[in-house]
Amino acid sequence: FYPLPFVPSHQVLGRGILISLSLSKNSYGAREGAVRMNSGMTGEYREAVRRLQSQKHFYRHAVVFLICQITLGLLNLLAWHGYAWVIWPLLGWGVGLLFHALAAYAPRGNKLDERHVREIMKTLKK
Repeated sequence: FYPLPFVPSHQVLGRGILISLSLSKNSYGAREGAVRMNSGMTGEYREAVRRLQSQKHFYRHAVVFLICQITLGLLNLLAWHGYAWVIWPLLGWGVGLLFHALAAYAPRGNKLDERHVREIMKTLKK
């Protein structure tokens, strides 16, 4: 159960993982836009699927963070006694969210290879 419509669902299917990019189902009961990881995939494709999965987990974390921090902020205002305690969960959880963002979006590996240079060159030409 995912309360937000844009949050993906994940199901383990046999030897692979089904990563749903959409929550709508087709007439066969399968999720539309799903990618199934299997042993025939290239390493780059597997890494791209893992990276997409990691980024979607980060989005879910960020939405939960915002909802909780807004709720805590409102509670702090309603029960105001001259002390803004809400800053402590905001800072603590914010650091965790920052590390999650770095893990989801930071370049992987320590080698500069030709593939990354080509990707950067494509973005510079646009």
